[in-house]
Amino acid sequence: MISSMARAPGFLAGPILGRMEAESSLPFTEISTVETVTTLNVPVLVIHGERDQLVPVEQGQAIFTAANQPKALYTVPDAGHLNFITIDPDTFTEQMQAFLAEHFQ
Repeated sequence: MISSMARAPGFLAGPILGRMEAESSLPFTEISTVETVTTLNVPVLVIHGERDQLVPVEQGQAIFTAANQPKALYTVPDAGHLNFITIDPDTFTEQMQAFLAEHFQ
């Protein structure tokens, strides 16, 4: 159910969104990402498609702004909701590798 709600591939939605719901006293549909991200003290990478029609790009920017350091924002031109991997896989891979190498060595 969580995967279909987020329209995310199962390999992303299940672990991530399931963990969010398990850690919260609220149902998934009532969790505020902007409020939740302020409580995190881990590196945060926000990836957002510039043509996302499900979640406005402004919301991704608000999540990034609210996040504690270290953080990074990667907006993907021509990408919608969760197709950023297939729009430009080489740049996506470079961005992910750089972020992980910098923050998780």
